[in-house]
Amino acid sequence: MALPIENTPVSTPVVPMRRTYWGLLFKWVGLVTLFWLVEVLYSYYFVQERSYSDALVLGSAFAGATFFSLSLLLSVLFKFWPRLAVRWRIRRYLGVAAFVALAMHGIWVWWYLFGGSVSGLFFSWNPISNPILLGMVAMPILLAMAATSTDWAVRKLGSRAWKTLHRFVYVAYAVGVLHFLFQNPPSLWNLAGYVLLVVTGCAIVGQLYLWIRYSSKRKFMNAGFWVGLCLVMFFSWLFIQLYRLYNAD
Repeated sequence: MALPIENTPVSTPVVPMRRTYWGLLFKWVGLVTLFWLVEVLYSYYFVQERSYSDALVLGSAFAGATFFSLSLLLSVLFKFWPRLAVRWRIRRYLGVAAFVALAMHGIWVWWYLFGGSVSGLFFSWNPISNPILLGMVAMPILLAMAATSTDWAVRKLGSRAWKTLHRFVYVAYAVGVLHFLFQNPPSLWNLAGYVLLVVTGCAIVGQLYLWIRYSSKRKFMNAGFWVGLCLVMFFSWLFIQLYRLYNAD
């Protein structure tokens, strides 16, 4: 005997995980591309006096640095609100997007501003007088991060080795922040720059808080505390040197 229609159980269609993954990926590719385009157009119309080359250089830098800061800020938010951690792939997508945008920024700087001359990039080997070198330090690290930002890479490297490798992201972030703060400071005094500075400040404060909180639970005897302390002291010293040089000019 057939059940009445209104009492017939209705099965919920199961969406394959692979389809969900690719759907989310394509959505984020579209969103980050749109954000990059907005940054380039904003730079073209409001910052760089309608220079296509300068707008590509600056817009890509703004987009990449903002993606980078957002990816680290999400790490903080996931700690405070674990329910959000189910969206962890967004952090991965932002990290990869940061590498792509910053790689484009570097290529266009080399091609448009230095005419494709490699020697021109190294007018000084002192990173304090040539902040371009700081950006160059960040790029190989970001390349390694992007190349291993897959589940396959985690399985091949192993969780421990993968985590150790990805901790270098903090070095890349520190030199990247110093690079955009001192390479061309006046370019930050606009809406895109203010957004970048706010997001960067939140990411730095959040990451420092998590570092201190984690270390305090181990009575500051963990290796991560001492490594982090050395990095904080070194980059603080480098910031002071860059600040002095900028004010001297």
